[in-house]
Amino acid sequence: MAEQQVDDSLLKIDRWSKVAAIFVALGMYVAGIVLTGDYSFAAIIAAFVGIGVRIYAPYYASRRASDSAGSDLEDIASTGNYHHGAVGIALVVGPIVTLVIGLIEPDNNIAYAAGAFFTVLTFTVLRVALPK
Repeated sequence: MAEQQVDDSLLKIDRWSKVAAIFVALGMYVAGIVLTGDYSFAAIIAAFVGIGVRIYAPYYASRRASDSAGSDLEDIASTGNYHHGAVGIALVVGPIVTLVIGLIEPDNNIAYAAGAFFTVLTFTVLRVALPK
């Protein structure tokens, strides 16, 4: 019974994470357009932030569920074999850094490179720091 409740709650969070990811991506897109005026730049950072939120939300729910019921995200066969929390947070931090650098530096390529660097750095640190 407890496993069924955990599975249902994880599925519910999984469904809601799609909605949350869309709204966060839309908000980031609008913020990017308002701050930079560059539509393609804003679309790129919004897409990555949305993907990051989509990946992180089920991880967060599974961590909360595993504290009480012992079920992990890795136990579900359809999830990939990677650190969902580290990837999700890194895909949110990287685009935010990209946006900040894009505000400072007019060359978008430098902003993309800095964002990619901070995405990889964040993932590398959180892969070790966060519980799997």
